[in-house]
Amino acid sequence: MALLAVLAIVGAGCSREQQDWRSAESAATSEAWARFVEQHPESELAAQARDRIAQLAEQREWQRAESLASADAYREFVARHPTGKWSEEARIRIEAFALGSAPRIAPQTAEEAAANQASGGVRALALAAAAAPVVLVANDVGSGVVPDHPLGRKFRDLQGMLNQRIAARADHVVLMVAGLPLALKGALKETP
Repeated sequence: MALLAVLAIVGAGCSREQQDWRSAESAATSEAWARFVEQHPESELAAQARDRIAQLAEQREWQRAESLASADAYREFVARHPTGKWSEEARIRIEAFALGSAPRIAPQTAEEAAANQASGGVRALALAAAAAPVVLVANDVGSGVVPDHPLGRKFRDLQGMLNQRIAARADHVVLMVAGLPLALKGALKETP
């Protein structure tokens, strides 16, 4: 009789744990997973629940970084999640900001739109009048896979259009591949 009572208690505890797990799973919120861990701290499933809490926190912080769309926001994300799901994407975006080629996310002001319309979208037209040679370095966006994220696709499209417009106005265009120059427009100058 005592054995039967023990088995009933153990069985009820397992089914309660499973019910709480299913409840947390269907809610899929940090609060629901935290409640599961609080109710079942010694459960084998508690570690999985903690992992899900961490994943949800990382997802929230990635969404925040994306909404801010700044180099500082992406750096903060990488500092908190150096090996996280979106850490490589954040590093790519930081590099794009460093190169000055990150896409513009915010809508243009009326003045910016007018300036872009007047210059054909390239503000660097003043460079044509520069007294010294000017070298521009840009990301090559046409040789890779199609980005899976909408922001990545927008960046690729805007960068590609900008590269085309600048190349159309440049005297020389050189593509560097594996450290070797490939002249796309104009002749390469030999250096002593």
